[in-house]
Amino acid sequence: MTYPTEPQLAVGQLLHDRFEREAVKLLLIGNPAAVEQCIIELERKGFCDSYAWSASLPINANSAIVVPRPGEEMRLYKRWYPPTVQRIPL
Repeated sequence: MTYPTEPQLAVGQLLHDRFEREAVKLLLIGNPAAVEQCIIELERKGFCDSYAWSASLPINANSAIVVPRPGEEMRLYKRWYPPTVQRIPL
């Protein structure tokens, strides 16, 4: 299963120029093994492809709003959704 992570070229135009979309960014913070396991579980449930997550992000404690504990890592995933003004009931 593949999910678009970035706009790609389609007939000479970027997809975000042809179709309105909004990005939602997810951030995982934790022990590297636990973060990797969570990504694998999200892929198994059909939410994302594991390769679409960022590599471990550098952590600068002086400028970060969210500060992981020593030994933890951060990884980011961006998923695109069509814009909606209607709330979807759970």
